[in-house]
Amino acid sequence: MRPLVGVRLMFQRVAIVAAMEREISFLRRAMAPPDRSRGKLAVGSMKGKVVHVLRTGVGPLKTSQRLTELLTPASPECVLSIGCAGALRSDINVGDIIISDKLADDTLNGRAYYPSVALLETAKECCRSLKLPFHSGCTVSTSSVAATTEQKKSLAEKYGAVAVDMESARVAAWAQDNGVSMVSIRTVSDSAVDRLPPELALIIDRNGRLQVGKILALFLEQPRLMPELLRLTWKFDHSLRTLQKGVMALLASI
Repeated sequence: MRPLVGVRLMFQRVAIVAAMEREISFLRRAMAPPDRSRGKLAVGSMKGKVVHVLRTGVGPLKTSQRLTELLTPASPECVLSIGCAGALRSDINVGDIIISDKLADDTLNGRAYYPSVALLETAKECCRSLKLPFHSGCTVSTSSVAATTEQKKSLAEKYGAVAVDMESARVAAWAQDNGVSMVSIRTVSDSAVDRLPPELALIIDRNGRLQVGKILALFLEQPRLMPELLRLTWKFDHSLRTLQKGVMALLASI
């Protein structure tokens, strides 16, 4: 992919941060050599760069705690916050990419952070080149899942946001504090009208890994949730395929 005119990005050390194991598994496979450890931090070569892949676990607190592990003598020069997000507008579909031009932290009274302009524009150009549907706007990060249409509508109105997640604002704060370039690129796994059953939060542990035992127990107790889980799983997997294309293209371009 050709670089943007007037933009020269040559990062040799890149960190890629996500909450859940399923959001970074494609990166582990793409590393040289492939990483099979499933540890929270993996370091390897990718697209001619040294890449640190960090699984933070879900939520702002875990994210802030885990980001300190990137502060080494070979600290990254830029950080990509990736993963899935919830749409806050009706025109944004599952599988669309969200490239945040502002990140608001709902847990800190809406404190705002901004990405690197060069990374932001490069991410947009990658999506255009691949003909991936994308939207750019404010993403708000919350401390809990925005599970209902009412919660999503409230966040959209309060922040003028197009999407919601639970980690990106803390990644942006860390990047700002440490003088590291940052951008958030995520894909939509639930639309503005999707309702997320609160019970589903129980099947993910604090490190962002699915708990098979709890999945089985939950559906033995509440089999009515099975169709909902299958529907949400399909949407999540669909969004991850788009995420992979966008992230790998961006990595090759910086």
